[in-house]
Amino acid sequence: MIQQAAHFEALQAHLNAGDLLRPEDGLEAYEHPARGPEGRAACVLRPRSAEQVSGILSYCIRNQLPLVVQSGHTGLVNDGTPDMSGEQMVLSLAKLRETFDYNPVNRSLRVSAGFRLSEINARLEEHGVFLPIDLGADPMVGGLAATNTGGSRLLRYGGVRKQVLALQVALASAEAPLVNLGSHCRKDNSAPDWKQVFIGSGAVFGVITECTFELSRRPLAQEAALLAPRDDAAIDEILMALEARMGSRLSAFESMSMPAVRHALNHVPGLRAPFSSGELPEQILLVEVSQDWPEMEGTPSLNEQLMSVIEEIWSLPSAPLLDARFGNHSDMWALRHTISEGLRAAGDIVAFDLSFSRDRVNAFRQTAREQAAIRFPMLELCDFGHVGDGGVHLNFVAPRGAVDSALRREIEDWAYRLAVETFDGSFSAEHGIGRKNQRVYDAYAPEAVKTLSRQFKATVAPGQIGSFKP
Repeated sequence: MIQQAAHFEALQAHLNAGDLLRPEDGLEAYEHPARGPEGRAACVLRPRSAEQVSGILSYCIRNQLPLVVQSGHTGLVNDGTPDMSGEQMVLSLAKLRETFDYNPVNRSLRVSAGFRLSEINARLEEHGVFLPIDLGADPMVGGLAATNTGGSRLLRYGGVRKQVLALQVALASAEAPLVNLGSHCRKDNSAPDWKQVFIGSGAVFGVITECTFELSRRPLAQEAALLAPRDDAAIDEILMALEARMGSRLSAFESMSMPAVRHALNHVPGLRAPFSSGELPEQILLVEVSQDWPEMEGTPSLNEQLMSVIEEIWSLPSAPLLDARFGNHSDMWALRHTISEGLRAAGDIVAFDLSFSRDRVNAFRQTAREQAAIRFPMLELCDFGHVGDGGVHLNFVAPRGAVDSALRREIEDWAYRLAVETFDGSFSAEHGIGRKNQRVYDAYAPEAVKTLSRQFKATVAPGQIGSFKP
């Protein structure tokens, strides 16, 4: 206890008054994640500058104090939540808000790691630009970059990795130096692109304190449609036909299974059944098109163009479409965004964030349905996701209390074997690795990649942050 008090006093010297919280101050907000197991923190450190982050990181690594980095605390792989030991300190980025520098000519933003995505886009709205990451959660910049977040419009804009021009990082070493990686230049081959090593790697190699993003023009028109494909085989045909006819205007291509949509409708009475027949097809596609230039007089509106393209696809000899609905853009997205909440309300969830080559998505989904019905008949498979970029959220809904730890492990082992070994997919599409996926990483990451990661870490960032070990 005396030693802990001495550490607290030393760490407080790196912080403003009131920015070190002890258990008696109430740490619940930092111990309970959006989803997943809660933890217990020894204390919470809330730096306000990159220099304070560097000082704290250096002290903790030199004294071998266990530390986890917490951004917006919206992650799903237990990377930013302390474990139950009560020994891990939490380095929160919530007060790291010293920089917000918008450059209108360069169409870029230099911003500290503690700003949330919603606030960034609210501030940028008057300038007609935005950071085009679309999520159900509202992460902070640091976590956004550390997990290489994707979202529903990756098909058009790409993930975070594509938006980042530069990073500032405090390396996980005894000195914890602040290094600037990349620049405001879009074209820069003057050095290796080291920033990419830190995007998507969590806090394994260091703490991201600042990002410089390339911004996109805000859409001036957005339209959406809900489509009922003939069957799974027709989904790829519809996607390719839309890309061929709409080009870069196709900004989202989402898939929702019938059970997933049914739970969303049951959970929110105000949502309407998608099609006039009232029946739900086995799979529903949400298609969005958008453009960031003004509509010109005398040319068809974006909605007219979308309707014309859908009509053309409907008339193809293969008859890939059974039904289509056009309507309010927000209402259609409301159905998609309510699915996760609806599934959680329906029972206990065993969830997977997977990705595949686009041509393998529907074959995986079909195989997963067939095998799960035999192996786990007590579970309901409710899948949805970003089919346009190969992403699948594979969710199983079970009666409350029906899934113990042994059954959960059995389901996970089966799902990861099927996804990674049979269909050559990724076990973590956009949520990172973290404590939750450590054993999956150990099993499936190529040995050469693990060796390279360990060598890089030993050289550049030998200190341990968090629980994940590459």
